[in-house]
Amino acid sequence: MVTDLKFSMLHDDWQVPGPGTFISPAASGADDKREQVLIFGERLRNGSIQADITLMDSVAARAGEKQLEADLVVRYVGPDGFYYAGTSAWDSKFFIAKVLPGPFYQSRQNVGRRGSIRPNKTYRLRLDFNGSQISLHENDVQQLVLLDESYQVGQCGLRTYKTQARFENVEIHRAQPKAFL
Repeated sequence: MVTDLKFSMLHDDWQVPGPGTFISPAASGADDKREQVLIFGERLRNGSIQADITLMDSVAARAGEKQLEADLVVRYVGPDGFYYAGTSAWDSKFFIAKVLPGPFYQSRQNVGRRGSIRPNKTYRLRLDFNGSQISLHENDVQQLVLLDESYQVGQCGLRTYKTQARFENVEIHRAQPKAFL
């Protein structure tokens, strides 16, 4: 496990009430405040990031439902190059997406309905990344798998979109190499 979680807030300031706990800024629909990102310092090729995510507040999405999007970020190489996965984007319950130069946000895998996500409920999410495979788990149950080789190394982070969320028990694990005899 990566124990020294050095981090940088890329937009507005997040609250950091204690080790491994981060609260994103208040939800906003303003163009310059919709997305909030916090990136951790260490770059990893393979590993995982996990957190207990509580969706606190949100502004309305296109269909009038609350946005309620909170994400785990992996292989961040810049604002237009990373993978992210979490709750409630693209009218889904859970998703895995990719950011391309532009930036362009591309849904790669999703499951369920946005209406299944509830405010003030805590979701235990883990995003594993190993080689070309990226998988999202809720409560240690695999939800989605993506095969993609675009970004091989990068930083982990936390992200919200039009949502205020509390990320607790944040852990980043570096994958342990396997020895073959």
